[in-house]
Amino acid sequence: MARLLLGMLAGLALGLGVGFALFSAQPIHQGLAPRAGAVQAASPSQQASLETPTAQAPESGLREVAPARPGASQVPVTDARLQAVLARTETTAVEPLEGAGEIWGEVKDLDRAGLEGVVLRAQASDADAALSSAATVGQSPPELSLENAVREAAQRYVERRAGLFETRSGAGGRFRFEGLPEGQYRLRAYKRDYVIEMRSRNRWMVSTGAEVDFVATPVSSLPVQVALPDGTQPERAVILCTDDRSGDERKQRYAWSPTDAVLRLPAGDVELMALAGVFSSAAPWNEDAAAMRSQSVQVELVPGAPPAPVELQLEARTGVRGLVVFSDDQVGGSPASVRLLALADGETVDLGSLANAEPSAWIGRGSEYTFLDLAPGRYALGVTRTWSGPVAAQRVVDVGSGITRCDIVVPPIDPEDYLVVRVYGNDSEPLSGVRFGFRHEDSGGRSSSSSGMSGMRGEDGSYYVTVPDSAREAYYGGLGGDDSFSLRAIHEKHGEKSVPLTHGQTEAVVRFSVPAQLEVTVTGYVGSIYLGRVALVATRDGGGRNYFGARGGRPLLGPDGVKRFDALEPGSYVLSLLVGPASGPRRSYPSNTVATLAVQLRAGENAFQMALPPLYTLDVVVPGAKQGNSVRLSRQVEGEGRGWGNSWNQRCDAEGRVQFEDLPAGSFSINTRAGEKRGSMRVEVPSGTILFEPDQE
Repeated sequence: MARLLLGMLAGLALGLGVGFALFSAQPIHQGLAPRAGAVQAASPSQQASLETPTAQAPESGLREVAPARPGASQVPVTDARLQAVLARTETTAVEPLEGAGEIWGEVKDLDRAGLEGVVLRAQASDADAALSSAATVGQSPPELSLENAVREAAQRYVERRAGLFETRSGAGGRFRFEGLPEGQYRLRAYKRDYVIEMRSRNRWMVSTGAEVDFVATPVSSLPVQVALPDGTQPERAVILCTDDRSGDERKQRYAWSPTDAVLRLPAGDVELMALAGVFSSAAPWNEDAAAMRSQSVQVELVPGAPPAPVELQLEARTGVRGLVVFSDDQVGGSPASVRLLALADGETVDLGSLANAEPSAWIGRGSEYTFLDLAPGRYALGVTRTWSGPVAAQRVVDVGSGITRCDIVVPPIDPEDYLVVRVYGNDSEPLSGVRFGFRHEDSGGRSSSSSGMSGMRGEDGSYYVTVPDSAREAYYGGLGGDDSFSLRAIHEKHGEKSVPLTHGQTEAVVRFSVPAQLEVTVTGYVGSIYLGRVALVATRDGGGRNYFGARGGRPLLGPDGVKRFDALEPGSYVLSLLVGPASGPRRSYPSNTVATLAVQLRAGENAFQMALPPLYTLDVVVPGAKQGNSVRLSRQVEGEGRGWGNSWNQRCDAEGRVQFEDLPAGSFSINTRAGEKRGSMRVEVPSGTILFEPDQE
């Protein structure tokens, strides 16, 4: 057992990516043992005669490891304590995977010639690797010991080794894996002095039964020198390397030091940039958050031609960075943001402008922000607790040469800046997972609304909701005495409830009752020509939001003609059937209302039926109309000017004709220009073809 673990753990870090740093790693293409009974690796002369070499499944970690090939380096474990640990380490047996699946393909170089002797490895996907063990929940801290580290690494090695297969490319660069269990595999290919990648780089996993082609790009050794602004060399730097071998920009970061100043890069056009003073806690998606950087240098690496050395001169950058410190931890929710606003000499900070200023950066609690490559001058920095919220803290900073440090302390939340909302379920307990919407309607009937607002939640369960920018002045300023405001609370299990607000109101309470469930069956839909084109929505009587059933779902009817709404606030609703076009671009949901039904929902289950009415086509001929003239059709309902608010616009063809489809029976109004005059005409559907004649006043 000791000999076994000494051999298998020696190549652990590079062979399978476990990252066990206690061992020196041998080359990736050496040291794998074949499955018991499998053919040993062929000699170079034998390989040349093979058409499609087949896979060798590595031996299970509990079986005796076969001797390494002649010339393979052995990595001795010289640490006496480590040898003793390995001698008493035990692992659980895992049988090698076997099956009848195959993966095959070719490896070719840039000249499309087959490349022999490439080592290819297929690692079976482990669906259980991402699963957590329930037994580890609430456990005591594991012992930090060399024995535990070796045991865990060895067991992981044994498990992965059982699903690892290896083969080599032969004549023409052809290869084949055989004996694979059906499933998906991650493929890797290796040959000294080559970078070998799948030709289709958007593939990460390969299924059995697939053909895969690899392309091998030669590697060049490029000497790189990095200099500080004063001409000396930094102790360390980062080289940002960009290449477009696949047609899309890819960036790699390489460590650089005066003693490790040669980059091994694949042939082709590359762009190099040196970075120094990289911020360890700066935004991780900002790849060049550094105090110094060089100009980029373009280099062409030609196979077989030694490249000329490259010199990268670091230059100091200007900007501002710092920590955002929240002085309270009682409120959580949306990530905060830092906003930057340039100021003229003597200019004071306008908080409204600062709250919406760009550039901006998301931040987490205790994280750092950076704004780099700024022109020297005065800047205002503002922190908003939510993306569209008011400024909670601000600083003014003078940016000169280099990076200016500016930490910002955010004071405890001021409830006066937010609408504090308490939301209770039908059991009178505070609800979590509530989203909000805000609606503002002015005295002229114009309205604006925002939805999907998460708010921030305090320790007492209260939500701190930001009044949207579009309504903030009217809400807090008290402008327009006839304006109306309402807050909507949305919960997956309880539905949606709206409460009215008054000017400047700072607190609100929302209480959900037992929700209603609604099932609507649409008759006349199944077997009709309208399958896949009909939607059903439920709108709260008196206005509000359309309910689309399951959160995030679409309102289209299923093939059975049944639509279910799982959580609605009891009360009065209007059910609407909508039909979409038979061809052309589809909207997210149909918009042509063809029938409505007023219903009263009670707590619990509710069921109704609606009939899909007969629908008709209306042809209109407009005498004297030019091609492209607009014709507007509006639905009319007795006692109401515009009916359901449905209207359609079509444009005349060369003969002055337009066609309106999928209309329910009823009264409509046509409005268009006939000759030099615009007029309207009332029509009844169904009525066939109509010759437009404006009604006489």
